[in-house]
Amino acid sequence: MNNPVSPEFVHKTYSIEQPEVEEALELATMHNQSWIDTYPNHDAGVSLDYIKETVAGRLTEQSLNRRRSNIERSKDDPTYFFRIAKNEHGNIVGFVDGFLKNDRYELAGLYTDKTTHGSGLALQLWESYKEWVDPTKTIWLTVVTYNERAKAFYKKIGFNDLPDTERLYDGTHIPVIDMEKTPEK
Repeated sequence: MNNPVSPEFVHKTYSIEQPEVEEALELATMHNQSWIDTYPNHDAGVSLDYIKETVAGRLTEQSLNRRRSNIERSKDDPTYFFRIAKNEHGNIVGFVDGFLKNDRYELAGLYTDKTTHGSGLALQLWESYKEWVDPTKTIWLTVVTYNERAKAFYKKIGFNDLPDTERLYDGTHIPVIDMEKTPEK
C-alpha cells in the first residue's frame, strides 16, 4: 500500500533572489509580520502592542526609501549581502542580509514567514549567505534571548552563544544575545 506524504512534511523549494526596489513595501510588510508573529512574549514583558508600535515605522516613506537604498547597495557593494525568498506564487516569504565589518561578517537578519517554518527555507537562506562569506572569517549575529526556534537553528548550523553579551535591543524591552560561528578549519 502506498502511503502519501502529508503536505506539511514535503520539503519546499523557494527561489532565492536579489531584491528589487519595487519590492521594498512587500519586504517591509513581511518583515513586520515576522516580528509580530515572533517577538511578543508575556514572560519577557514584550506585548503585541509594543511590537506593532516598534515595527510601524518601517512602513513610512522615509523607512521604505532606506530599504530601497539598501536593495540598491546590495547590488554593487561587495561588503553587503541581501537576498529574498519567494514562494511558488511569487510572494516574499523570507530574507537574509549581512555585512562584512572589521574583518568579520555580521548576519544582520534572517527572517521567514511563519507559514514556512519547518520547510527548510531558513536553511536555504543561510546557505545562500554562507556561499557569499569567506569561510576563514568569523560570523556574528544578534538573536532575541527567548526566540528558542532561532537559537536552536543557529546552534544547529554551528553558532555558539557569546557570554556576557545579553542586553536590550536598541535600549528597548527586547532582550538579545550575540552568537558567533568561528572560522572553519
